[in-house]
Amino acid sequence: MAIMTNAGFESVASADLLNGPFRGSKLTEAETAALAATIEAEGLTGLVSARLPLDLTPMANESAYLATAKLLLASEADAVVVGLVPLTVRLNTTQIEAIAAFATELSRLAQAAGKWVGVAVEGGPLFDLYRQGLRASGLPVFLTMEEALEGLRLIASEM
Repeated sequence: MAIMTNAGFESVASADLLNGPFRGSKLTEAETAALAATIEAEGLTGLVSARLPLDLTPMANESAYLATAKLLLASEADAVVVGLVPLTVRLNTTQIEAIAAFATELSRLAQAAGKWVGVAVEGGPLFDLYRQGLRASGLPVFLTMEEALEGLRLIASEM
């Protein structure tokens, strides 16, 4: 399981919940270098460390999430949990077209890799439109990282 989020608390709390069949995935040296290059290309150098669980900080935008998701989906991880704490101006959480474009691309990356992507969107009912847009693309959406990890655990146990 690879975890990326824009909140340090979510990152740490999620790492604590990875146990049993859901262990935290590791990046190879080459993947770590690629992640560092992506962090630099997205203008996040000095704010983000190239390690898992990945805390992209509230300065990350959709481009940073998608570039990172692509890398993580190509790693050993069987699934990626994306934590979106939307209380940031860097994520477009109110325009349905922008939400749909982001959600569609994230879903496409997951399908192309043949892996699960679960999304946790915290922040209460103010972000219901954001959650709906993500769900419309076929992504499982949860209210917290804890729920996302448990939800993916349940999905995996059904397979």
